[in-house]
Amino acid sequence: MLKLKGKTPSYLDRKPIRGYNFLKRSAMRGKVTKEELRKDPILEFITRVMNYVVKDREKVMWGFVIVVAAFVAGYFFFSSGGAAPPQVRLSYIQAVSLYMSGDTANSVEIFRNLAQTASNKIEGKRSLYYLGDFSLRQGNMDEAERYYERFLKSKPHDPLMESGAYAALGSIALSKGDPQKAVQNYLRAKELAPFESQKAIYLYKAALAAEAAGDYKKALDFLEEFEQKYKDNPLYGDVRGEMKFLKGAISAR
Repeated sequence: MLKLKGKTPSYLDRKPIRGYNFLKRSAMRGKVTKEELRKDPILEFITRVMNYVVKDREKVMWGFVIVVAAFVAGYFFFSSGGAAPPQVRLSYIQAVSLYMSGDTANSVEIFRNLAQTASNKIEGKRSLYYLGDFSLRQGNMDEAERYYERFLKSKPHDPLMESGAYAALGSIALSKGDPQKAVQNYLRAKELAPFESQKAIYLYKAALAAEAAGDYKKALDFLEEFEQKYKDNPLYGDVRGEMKFLKGAISAR
């Protein structure tokens, strides 16, 4: 069974902004077997996980960096990729499986080896993403930032993971006190995200980062865009509540 466990970093929890609770980082509780990943179309798998994340956001959000890791476990089974040697592919599958089961000691060692010895293969490039996720969960934001940037510079041509990397960089920037940079990264994540459910979350994150930067007008613009495009999204009620607050705050200025 592929199971995601482990405590997510508390430093990415957003402190209340004007009494409004941020999306909480936590671990995804669901379990997905390898057989299910092989059987289900990738779109159905990702949609199912995204629906779980959004529906139970008080339990799982904002652990999207880790959720993307779950996506990639299924995504890998459906992408044959380039002509990587069989041992490289098998090592990558092993590393992902170990990582999902919580065995970071062994999985990280494999990811580091792949990043070094198969740097021009998709498995080596994706390994950089996982190393960034691991560093982030360990609280080493500077190292995580470097891994994510290396991953993006490697041009993996993987919009799912690239959007996750930009979102992680957004959270890192926010935690470092640079909400404006966070907004830029969240918007880039939204641009690359291949699924509308992802785009909705990134847009909401961009709005909250803009609010943290004190740019209430921009935050409201993002939320109004959300309101128009994602009426069926479970976050819709939260967005309406935040919009009400921002309108009041803007009027009071």
